[in-house]
Amino acid sequence: MHGMLRALAALLITPVALAQPPEFSWLNQFAGFPESALRNVAPAPGGFVGGTGTRRVPMKFRAPDGSIECHVLIRYENGRWTTTGDVGTLPSDDQNCGTIGGTFPVKAITPFGSTICIGGEFTGLTPDSLDYFACHTADENWFQINGPGNGPNGPVEALAFDGLNVYVGGSFTSVNNAMAMPTSARRIVRTGGFDWEPLFTDNAGTDNGVNGTVNAIFPNGGFIYAGVGSGVSRWNPSVNNKWTDLGGSNTSPVRDIEVNAGLIAASSSGATMWGGQSAGAVSEYDGGSMDWSAVGSSSGIDTDFSKLAIAQGFFHATGNFTSIDPDARGVARLNASLEWEAVPDSDALGSFPQFLDLFQMGPELCGVQQTGAGDQLFFSRGIACNDGQRWRGLSQGINGNVLDIVSYNGAVVAGGAFSAAGDEILDFIAEYRTGEWQPLGDGLAFTNATSGSPGDVRAMAVFQGDLYVVGLFNQADGQPTPGLARWDGQTWSAVGEGINFPGSDMVVWNDQLIITGTTPSGLGPILSWDGTSLTEVPDLPVATQTPTALAVYQGELIAAYRPGSLGAVLRLNGTTWETFTDNTITIAGDIEALLTRDNLLYVGGAFTARGAFETGRVVLWDGSSWSALGDGLEGGFFGVEDLVFAEDAVVATGWFDNSGGTPTERLAYFDGQQWYPIGPGLFEDISGSFGQTLMIDGSTVYVGGAFDQAGTVWSENIGAFTLRLETIFTSGFEG
Repeated sequence: MHGMLRALAALLITPVALAQPPEFSWLNQFAGFPESALRNVAPAPGGFVGGTGTRRVPMKFRAPDGSIECHVLIRYENGRWTTTGDVGTLPSDDQNCGTIGGTFPVKAITPFGSTICIGGEFTGLTPDSLDYFACHTADENWFQINGPGNGPNGPVEALAFDGLNVYVGGSFTSVNNAMAMPTSARRIVRTGGFDWEPLFTDNAGTDNGVNGTVNAIFPNGGFIYAGVGSGVSRWNPSVNNKWTDLGGSNTSPVRDIEVNAGLIAASSSGATMWGGQSAGAVSEYDGGSMDWSAVGSSSGIDTDFSKLAIAQGFFHATGNFTSIDPDARGVARLNASLEWEAVPDSDALGSFPQFLDLFQMGPELCGVQQTGAGDQLFFSRGIACNDGQRWRGLSQGINGNVLDIVSYNGAVVAGGAFSAAGDEILDFIAEYRTGEWQPLGDGLAFTNATSGSPGDVRAMAVFQGDLYVVGLFNQADGQPTPGLARWDGQTWSAVGEGINFPGSDMVVWNDQLIITGTTPSGLGPILSWDGTSLTEVPDLPVATQTPTALAVYQGELIAAYRPGSLGAVLRLNGTTWETFTDNTITIAGDIEALLTRDNLLYVGGAFTARGAFETGRVVLWDGSSWSALGDGLEGGFFGVEDLVFAEDAVVATGWFDNSGGTPTERLAYFDGQQWYPIGPGLFEDISGSFGQTLMIDGSTVYVGGAFDQAGTVWSENIGAFTLRLETIFTSGFEG
């Protein structure tokens, strides 16, 4: 197309409409996640399987194509949110999933070989109307042991798998209830997959089970430990009197059981005694002395949902341990001195986090949160994981506005007003490499941040092999870098004296990096960096005006600004800015985007052009005169924010919604004669969406801004697509 355009400019040959519609291929590397917070999880290969325990089950899952699916279970596997294929009730209105019965439908999940089993208060799962307990197979079928109706006859509170059998506990009293003779199963039962087996009290099988609701189950060394009400009972299959009451806490029910240093540990929030002995909210049982004792200084501690887990060589417990360690809120670990301490990076969890569950995923400790963490990315998924140094959420998108995108050293780099990208907590800038978001060194920071000015990266450019960024920040790699910084692929460094009033654009021109902004010493608002020093570029006619856009046109530096109600494009002639276009039109409003190729200059923004013609948001200067681009673009507040070439098309993004009545939701392309939508465009469920920036990398177009859905793909604030066009040209001469 480059060669063709040169020929067109020389011979006044004009392109005609595309021979056939373009093909869009939306990429889903940033897409797919559950819309409901999870409550229960079970480890699975490469990650975990989770479900929501309250309100609506099935839960909504936003699929990579942007559609809403309904699933009872969600899988997180190898860094991606997916589903188990267990479509529950399909949404009739594409907004809400149907429900199954039960106030807390799913309360426990466990793997069972390649099968996943769930238990809870649910009723009416699938057309077979499965109640309280069901398993899901790899071929996407739900089933119950011995067929529909033969599960427990009451709610299930706990599940556990010992490698051979699944143990089921709750408040039920029988199984096989669809049979002529139901099987007695008093609050605990097990299955190897073919039939139900009660846990008898003696060898004669005269009775089975326990007398209280089973809230926790832990198989260990041939024994089965069960949290029965506020106590712990042990089932030993090798003796006649199989069930033994080991004693209980003086407060709330036992919620979890684990092994700590070879001893059975159990949790009961606020406990000060176990088995009549002085102990704690987390206590352990010595089978030799038959004594209970506190684990660490846990007497009276509020352990919230009282969950326990072994991870990274530490014993962990949920709860508020701030009386022992001021930072140990939400979850704590037992250190080598046998005292509770904060898990590293606890500040990221917010003030009052509550964990419904704890589990190990690979080398990480992960928790299921009831309340929001310090970052909204944790709360929307309900999961946070700690690698021993810091917490992270689980997502592929970006949690704030993306203001610029560039390609640098084989990676896609996004900058903007955000605090997390994918599962990384970081400020303002991140790179997407090998399928995941990563920080650049120790990243950027704005230590003067306020709720109204949290900080950002506004523009990026590659110059002399380094990446330069400008924005509202004052540190990089922990070192002072006010408003302007350089990344060489390994470390950040300051650029001159920096910028205290950053602009929003940079461009490389005449072996210099041209930057908009003002330095602490007063240089600006247009600056030049030659790799060694910052100098001032001559001021625009209104000296206090910062350009809204920069570009290079036919070898000259050009700038857009708005001295009054009208926008203008000027070129730098030596030391003077001057007008180089005719006055056949006026541009009423802001100019935000400049795009050049040969003698063609495309101008976009939030304006209306009037004069020889009238059009909205975008116009073309061909070296001698202005012209409209088809019917222009209309609607929205911000107009056109950015323009790029993609093959033979000009692609625009911003806040606009139509061209001559044809819908173009924030994303469109121009083929030489008219504007066309790029799929469904950009959308956001809650508030108005808009595109902010475009970047072309090979055949892929990246778009950033503020949106939830990019085309047909659910993608938070950044999306990508490929565009393939078939173009024909004529000489422009007729007859």
